[in-house]
Amino acid sequence: MPYRFTRRKPSPRPPPVKRVVAVVALGLVLLVAAAHAWFYAPFISDDALISLRYAERLLDGQGLTWTDGERVEGYTDLAWVLLTALLGALQVDLIVAARGLGLLGAAGAIVFTALAPDRPASISTPRVLSGSLMLALTGPLAVWSIGGLEHGFQTGVLIAALWLVMRQQPNVEMPRREFIALEVLLVLLALLRADGAVLIGGLLIGNLVRSSSWASLRRSFLWGLAPLAALLVQLAFRRVYYDAWVPNTALVKVGFSLARVDLGLSHLRHWFAFGGLLLAATGLAVIVQVRSERRWVVPLVTSVLWAGYLVTVGGDIFPAWRQWLLGLAPLGLVIAEGGQTWWERTRFERRWLRWSASASLLVVLSLIVFNYQRAQRLDPQNKRGNDERWEFEGYSLGPFLREAWGPREPLLAVDAAGALPYFSKLPSLDLLGLNDRYIATHPPPGLTLSTGHELGDGAYVWTRKPDILAMCGAGGGRDACFLSGKQFLAHPQFAEKYQLMRYHSPFARELSGELWIRREDGPLGIVRGAERIVVPGWLLAQASGRAELNDGRLRASVTLAAPAHLVALGVPAGRWRITAGKTPVQIGVLCEGRSAARSSLDDLVLEMLSDGRIDVLVGSSVPAFVDELVLERTPDAPQVRCDPAERPQVLEVDAAQLRGAAVEGAYFLQPHGLKLSPGVARIRLGPSTMAKRYEISVDGNDLYLLRFRSGDEVLGDRKLPERPAPGLTLQQFEVPAGTEVIEIEVSGGDGSASIGHLVLFETQ
Repeated sequence: MPYRFTRRKPSPRPPPVKRVVAVVALGLVLLVAAAHAWFYAPFISDDALISLRYAERLLDGQGLTWTDGERVEGYTDLAWVLLTALLGALQVDLIVAARGLGLLGAAGAIVFTALAPDRPASISTPRVLSGSLMLALTGPLAVWSIGGLEHGFQTGVLIAALWLVMRQQPNVEMPRREFIALEVLLVLLALLRADGAVLIGGLLIGNLVRSSSWASLRRSFLWGLAPLAALLVQLAFRRVYYDAWVPNTALVKVGFSLARVDLGLSHLRHWFAFGGLLLAATGLAVIVQVRSERRWVVPLVTSVLWAGYLVTVGGDIFPAWRQWLLGLAPLGLVIAEGGQTWWERTRFERRWLRWSASASLLVVLSLIVFNYQRAQRLDPQNKRGNDERWEFEGYSLGPFLREAWGPREPLLAVDAAGALPYFSKLPSLDLLGLNDRYIATHPPPGLTLSTGHELGDGAYVWTRKPDILAMCGAGGGRDACFLSGKQFLAHPQFAEKYQLMRYHSPFARELSGELWIRREDGPLGIVRGAERIVVPGWLLAQASGRAELNDGRLRASVTLAAPAHLVALGVPAGRWRITAGKTPVQIGVLCEGRSAARSSLDDLVLEMLSDGRIDVLVGSSVPAFVDELVLERTPDAPQVRCDPAERPQVLEVDAAQLRGAAVEGAYFLQPHGLKLSPGVARIRLGPSTMAKRYEISVDGNDLYLLRFRSGDEVLGDRKLPERPAPGLTLQQFEVPAGTEVIEIEVSGGDGSASIGHLVLFETQ
């Protein structure tokens, strides 16, 4: 036979030259791993920031809590929270601490894979170029070494623990130092994740399979005592501190059903399409070692058991195969064992056969590595780690909210419970229930499968009276994505109590978006009194305009293209003077969606003939900021009358009230214009406004029919604009001699602005 396998014996320490080659090779592989992780930077998981919020509050003396009020265990990684908090106590930024620990764990996994478990241990070049290199090229390890969660660090802990078990010789007592090191690692595995016990079980069962004997059974039993004790201590702590037997996350995510199994199988099948080469390399490694010592069984059994667990829980929804990483990493040890076995145990009778085999092995390894690396880059789940950056919206919006409203301590309700609560530091409500016991313990009727995004209770959220709602991602949004938000938006009083706020954050990663704000009965809402109503400036950024920080205060930014617009402000009957402080702006009102006739473009005196709602427009020809809108009762004569009980189909105004130049590029909805609900507008020209040519600015999305009347006689008509277009459109037209009234009727359009906004003025 040209070669034969022999039973492995402890390898002697290699010569200095080979040790240098091995160290250099390992250094290069670690550089490859670092470059691979850098490729996915600056990815960070939203859930990582949940754990870091617990760590931060612990450092601030607020305990292991996510927010004020009822204590809830919304994390699954107690040891991770404590480790990051420990580094935070040493003045290390928590995100830097999480990334540093993740990179340390990934590097540890690669290094321990490269170490031969023999005595004395040494770096093995074949192990470096097989198992370590495969790990360095594995996308999930690269992503989760910087992703902020515990998986990168836990991978290193797992591989170190497996390596120590593989190092243990059958029927030989483990040295005391190694026993203590193994116990520390197993305790970490148990506390780094709530399901770390599965990994420990795989390690202990693998040890029994490797060497079926009473000695192995006794050894596995002893190894399992420390992590079992740690779990019991954690259980007692949970019962006393959180008044619960299981973590809140288990109530939201954990369960068993055939639907979950099918989901878990699908999860692994999708991974196989891009990770199959790793399994192929593992299979080859097992074949190579089938007649040698079976220490490779320990990581293989651990991987298989973890895969079974992952199937039963339904896989994972996070990018880059987050949970499956803990099953992939042990396969690197199996591959490294195979590489070392092939290199050390193969005997060739002729030198040329040895060199030929070595060259062939190098070619095969290169092909596997190249194709594996290419598959990892093409894997859609890995690409999610490269593309997912929405968490950084919280990096911008969080400080914005903290600076604007921090002292008011508004309640922030979120779907994404990590980034925005972490960066804003505001009291928060988790709409998905990970950090809220009521939602976690009251699943919706008929729910059969929950992977963490299916729970919710809009009625319960309504009783909590959140002041800010950030739907979906960390930047908020107009529409709801999940159950709590959908039910909340459907509440019959929602439109009365809440409104959108359009915002612009100037912080890093400049951001614009929308948030729902509680406008009544809350610290951010309208302040009402019998004689005075104060509307904070940020509420004026409802339909146009936007809220911005200016001089440390949140104000409404008003420009020609984006006037401030407050919709459906409830105003009691009586006379009210409307002002915007000392800001030189123009104020207009819409009565039940229609422009009210007025004779002044300055502060308005409004008479409400009955209780009702008005829209308020605040415009300016130059950029301005508005702190607040104030309505005060006044005995002065009214300039504007509003009767919410009447909705006339014809609105009559004087042309003099519409005089002014329409500026190209201005938003069609301006205080000095005219907005109508469906109907007809009659503009009386009068002797002082008679002219042959006029210019009109209209909302270009709508179509208009103009009729020129003298009494009941129609002198002519005109359709405009010729071609509908978005924005403000200027049109010139001639008015027949003797025209007393220009009648304008909408004849089509997008329906969003009804007849639109009109400005009419004479041209000489």
